[in-house]
Amino acid sequence: MGWPLRLGAASVVIYRDGFADIGRWGQTVPAAGRPVAAVRQNLGLLIDGGRIPLSVDTCIKVCWGDPLHEQPIVARSGLGITPSGDLVWAAGHDLSVRALAQALAGKGVIRALELDINPRRVAGYVYEHSRHNLVPIPVVPGQTGIPGQFLPAYFRDFFTVTTRLG
Repeated sequence: MGWPLRLGAASVVIYRDGFADIGRWGQTVPAAGRPVAAVRQNLGLLIDGGRIPLSVDTCIKVCWGDPLHEQPIVARSGLGITPSGDLVWAAGHDLSVRALAQALAGKGVIRALELDINPRRVAGYVYEHSRHNLVPIPVVPGQTGIPGQFLPAYFRDFFTVTTRLG
């Protein structure tokens, strides 16, 4: 744990059974009696109840993070959840907060949070298993993240999704 969890902050909660949810810490997540394995928090909810808050247009720096050089259009990533419990990741370069929220909402997301706004960390990879190593395949064309950066322990927070076989 890097910092104490903040009441009401947008949170991705991973339960010990492997399922995930997104909500406001201490208010809508975690589910009562369900053991928590991990939590990742950031700011407020980018989408709540399927709605995008007006602050995506009026409160950029204070509500959605201080982007590099205080530019509102930067690399951004976010994670949302659909009514069926599917996680949806969205990312890209040159995005406003609204554009990120609309991309997630367009995929049926009902709750979401912003993840990062730094071009070196807005990166997604699918790893292909070859005989002796993992081969990173970028998800976002032209992303500047470092392939394999998040495979070993890393000093900054990050979010990873793995699948269970069998």
